Amino acid sequence: MLPAAWTRASSSPRTVLTSGAGGFRTTCSTGSSSRTSTRTSAGRRRRGTRPWSQRHLYRSPKSPKEQYANAINLADRYLGEFFSQLHSRPYLKDSIVIVVGDHSFPAGEHGNYANDVGYYDESFRTPFVVIWPGKITPKRVTDLAYSQLDVAPTVLDLIGVTAANHFVGVSMLRETSEQHSIPIYQPYDGVYLGSVYYPYKFVKHIETGEEFLYDLGADPTEAHNLVRDARNASEASRGRRDTAALQLHQQLIERDRIWPKHAAVVGEGGRTDGGDALTEPLLKRAGFDYGP
Repeated sequence: MLPAAWTRASSSPRTVLTSGAGGFRTTCSTGSSSRTSTRTSAGRRRRGTRPWSQRHLYRSPKSPKEQYANAINLADRYLGEFFSQLHSRPYLKDSIVIVVGDHSFPAGEHGNYANDVGYYDESFRTPFVVIWPGKITPKRVTDLAYSQLDVAPTVLDLIGVTAANHFVGVSMLRETSEQHSIPIYQPYDGVYLGSVYYPYKFVKHIETGEEFLYDLGADPTEAHNLVRDARNASEASRGRRDTAALQLHQQLIERDRIWPKHAAVVGEGGRTDGGDALTEPLLKRAGFDYGP
């Protein structure tokens, strides 16, 4: 499968690093990763009413929002218990704690309560919190987006590991103003693929071919589709290229054209080096300039 979206919930695809206790909190993105059938949804509703002793806000929740509030409240309580237990063990005093979500869950925004429907920010933004008391300077980043692909490089950066690796993300601790593309993936509802290069977010509905482009900085509720606005042609082109790359990567995996057996490296400017006769047409169809 293609990578799920960004850490923010792969969030409207923007990442925010917020100061936290002894660390920083990051908001990023990721797409929904599991189908919700009618039976599953009903099961979740039943589970949402139990246990009685753990319903601290709404004893008899009457709406998805009230159930959601109960769930978030309970998660916060147990997170506090986790830190209480951690602090009671001196041998863990130098621990790095990372809290991250796999995907987000709409709570009525755009009239939606299902994480397997739609492509809006609330289906992609997830929390990412790093706490390492005395070692991390609290900070908040509001002008860049990150994804789950960036978690591993960030961990290596935290612990000072510089060995070669195949991680494709970037460290969230880097000092840069350059935004890298964040892939987002909604596997259901006709499949939505896209990318976030904050403040812009591009999404393509694979089943219908419909395209969407939003400026999340100026339009956080994603009310104005800019994909046909000539002033945003370069942003739309970048989004299309990112989406084509996601589809290409999936085809390479399915056809077993993976390095090192069938090396084909996409480099700067979209050129490629290496590869074979089967890989070349895939790259050309995706719009890549196939190098000699």
